[in-house]
Amino acid sequence: MNRIPNEVLDYIIWHSDDEASLLTLSRASRKLRVRVSSHQSLWRKRVEQQFTLRDDNELKWWRLYTQTCKTALPYVDSSIGADERTANGNQVDWFDVYCKRRAVEYRQRHGLYTAYRFDAVASTCPNGVRLQILLYAYHRLPVHKMFVASRWWLTRQQRLTWILERPCWKGVDIRRLQIYEYLQSDEYLIVRVMHLNESVSPLLYSLYAWHVPTLHKPPCAIVTKQWITSTSVRADWLLIHHRAPQTPSLTMLHVYNLNSGENHPGPSTSRQYTFCHIQRATAEDVHIICMDDAGSDNGSTMVSYRLYQSTLDCAEKWQFLAALNARVDNIRTAPQRVDDSRFIIWTSQEEHGVFMPALVLLEISSSPTGTVMERKWMSNTQAYLVRPIVSRSLLLINWKNVYHYLNLDSGMTVRDVTPIPQPWAEVGLYPTKNMWTGMTKDTEWYNPWCDFIQRIPRDSLPVVSPGALFFANDSTYILLDYFTESSSQQPQCTPQLSKQQRSWAYRAITRLVTRWTQKE
Repeated sequence: MNRIPNEVLDYIIWHSDDEASLLTLSRASRKLRVRVSSHQSLWRKRVEQQFTLRDDNELKWWRLYTQTCKTALPYVDSSIGADERTANGNQVDWFDVYCKRRAVEYRQRHGLYTAYRFDAVASTCPNGVRLQILLYAYHRLPVHKMFVASRWWLTRQQRLTWILERPCWKGVDIRRLQIYEYLQSDEYLIVRVMHLNESVSPLLYSLYAWHVPTLHKPPCAIVTKQWITSTSVRADWLLIHHRAPQTPSLTMLHVYNLNSGENHPGPSTSRQYTFCHIQRATAEDVHIICMDDAGSDNGSTMVSYRLYQSTLDCAEKWQFLAALNARVDNIRTAPQRVDDSRFIIWTSQEEHGVFMPALVLLEISSSPTGTVMERKWMSNTQAYLVRPIVSRSLLLINWKNVYHYLNLDSGMTVRDVTPIPQPWAEVGLYPTKNMWTGMTKDTEWYNPWCDFIQRIPRDSLPVVSPGALFFANDSTYILLDYFTESSSQQPQCTPQLSKQQRSWAYRAITRLVTRWTQKE
């Protein structure tokens, strides 16, 4: 193989769609790996097509990958040149990105993980950098019982590990505080707590925020002892809808920049928004969707969806952009974000109205004449759970524990893909499109609850992330790490293949040459 001219290799690599053969070929020798990986534009195109960052789950994995490379790569592989490192604007090695992303999904399917069992919460922080957290918390849990599994890069040992720790509550009286909800963005953890005081009605809430790398330091109090109806977080922006402090009959939107600490209180309004969320966030502004009821009639409700923009460096910090009215059932209906320009409204009740659609996709579009919201499609498909899969243009529907998919662009039922089992559907890292359509109902996926080695309790629901599952209950704390290989599986600097693997590599390049010859 090493005698094949570079020009022939380059032509084969560029025109081949057999990615599995290319990856096998790259492990045959250092020369072939350099040759395969040198086509950075080709691998970048594959990453962008198959694992688009418009998908929130793919974006989470990408940020975890870049943060890990930024922290650990200079230590774990000094042979990699600076131009191949992924950190602070340095050039990205797209071949490595593609390989690492495919590897995580492969490990999840086949149950290849590093397991961590925790006996107790750590009393001190190790010497290193906290890269990621998985929070164990639920509604009405006393605040002092909340804890996180943290992924650390240990500076002295130069390795990755997980520990169990508690966020710092110094300066906060946590007596009679219970968790109402928690939110997490790229680098921030936000916890909304409720104050248990029977003499006050309705309940009052407070919002506290931590920067993930400094979780061991006291939190920042965003809002204290106020009536809050909605919260949402995206990137560095936190949205709060709460009662106006001076005029209880009015409510107001409040945007807080977690990075700069800037406050952007919106105007007070008599509108009683029942739900608000951040639709799109950039470094300069945020787009916000608000929903309020405009009146009920004959078992249905006219709902108004309003789009606002809050901008940092602008004289008019709050702007109204667009609105859309829709009639829905007299049951709880909330908008759910799909991507920056789309959101879906759906009902989870079995007895929904005869004439009311159960699913509606709305799209936001901008033009020189203004911004508009419009319905793209409607469906009577009922659902207990809806999850967008933007990377595959699909919408996952769970109805009575039966999973199926709708086309995200048209709303039509998709029948050529096999449902992915839980918890992997919740993780959201899917195989490539060609691989997924080639799977059958008999394709086996690793089931963590059937792992006789780990013996995970059936009643424990996992906290999911792009690279790990965290199972916790009152007595068991188990974390399965799929993001990195265990130390015994990590490849050496010089690729080493067995005789059988070299035979596979020869057959792989033979297939590539054959395809190239046929094309000619």
